[in-house]
Amino acid sequence: MKRFYVVAFILVGVVTMALPVAAQKLVSPPASFIEPTFTLRSPSPGIRLNGGSRVTVEWDLRVDDAITNNNWSEMELFLVDNNGLLLRITPQLSVTTKTFEWTVPSVNTSSAKIVAQVGIEGEGDFYNLPQTGTFTIKTKAWSPIVFVNSLERTPTAGENMELSWIAENIDRSKGFDVMISYDRGAHFFKAGTTTDTRFSLPIDEDFSGAVTVQVIARTADGTKVASLLTPHVTFRVKSKNL
Repeated sequence: MKRFYVVAFILVGVVTMALPVAAQKLVSPPASFIEPTFTLRSPSPGIRLNGGSRVTVEWDLRVDDAITNNNWSEMELFLVDNNGLLLRITPQLSVTTKTFEWTVPSVNTSSAKIVAQVGIEGEGDFYNLPQTGTFTIKTKAWSPIVFVNSLERTPTAGENMELSWIAENIDRSKGFDVMISYDRGAHFFKAGTTTDTRFSLPIDEDFSGAVTVQVIARTADGTKVASLLTPHVTFRVKSKNL
């Protein structure tokens, strides 16, 4: 358990998936503009959640009509704590969304906090709105865990990205779904399924950018265990022309 948490902590400052700095508007908004506010209803401050459990996250989000009525507006939720933990909780959501079914990650922290990132896609100016207060997450040592390893080397476009992961307390015969995102976890698609803990992901020759990886294990009772979406699971791909 603990080694996974430390890796997320060490790498949070050096990978570009980190939350943007609190919004500094490039142009002053109109005087009538309503600054977004985020109120977390559940989980409530002070509560203790168990890693691997399912909970409903509920919130109120108040935004200006200029954001609500924009077709490109979006929000995402992240989990942070006082020790540098940074996990993506949701994909991109509509700013009118009020709930999300969340599988609590298998970490241990007494200062967990949910942060809403709200803005308009493509404008590069987002609001980061933390909940008031914190809550605790406790995870039992025998809990099932999937942890994506760092790459042995940085792949070049046109090659295969050699992925591997650690699976503890999981029946591998049930298989793993390898999920891939090209927008740092905002949207995922399935790249393949395997019973191994390795997977070769072909990279297009003209690809440029980074790939975010999530591995989802299927357990005997039908539940799913997903690897943590920490910043270190976003891997850079070298351009073939460099």
